[in-house]
Amino acid sequence: ATGTLVGGFMSAMRWGIFKGIQANEAGIGTQTIPHSMADTHDSTSQAAIAMLSTYTAGFVGFLSGCVALITRTWENPDIPLGISMAASSFEIYFSTIGVLIIGIVAVLFAFGTILGNSYNGSQCFTYLTNNKGVHYYYIGTGIMVFAGAIAEVKTVFAMTDFVLAAVALPHMAALILHAFKKPIPAEVK
Repeated sequence: ATGTLVGGFMSAMRWGIFKGIQANEAGIGTQTIPHSMADTHDSTSQAAIAMLSTYTAGFVGFLSGCVALITRTWENPDIPLGISMAASSFEIYFSTIGVLIIGIVAVLFAFGTILGNSYNGSQCFTYLTNNKGVHYYYIGTGIMVFAGAIAEVKTVFAMTDFVLAAVALPHMAALILHAFKKPIPAEVK
């Protein structure tokens, strides 16, 4: 009984953490790229916008969960988790218009995610290659988007978990190295 309880808790934690990271990429370091390129004289406001976007994504996820709880669509074993459950929940009260709204929002979210992550990746690629061969990056991105569109959702989520872990590891290493870095004395600055 204890093994089942601990195993179930660990599985729930794993899925919750990975899906939370997929939803807003908090702590991964990808939001720093576009925000660092913003033309602003008030870096504090820019940082507040960056943090707000992370909480906004979490809040939207929370609201989607509340809709599924209120409409009780989570109790139906025939409805898979995710966008299908949200569409079914909206269909209960808003008929076809609800499904249409969810479809439009999903397309806009997917398109925005593709553009944003493609931009972030291209900035990293051009930095690593000294602005050479970025068209190869865009060709690779197009192939990955096509492959993701025709693959099963479980495969895409597994690949996303792998890529996010690969992105998080160097980010964490840099944070750890920065934590042990000796501060620069005030008179040297």
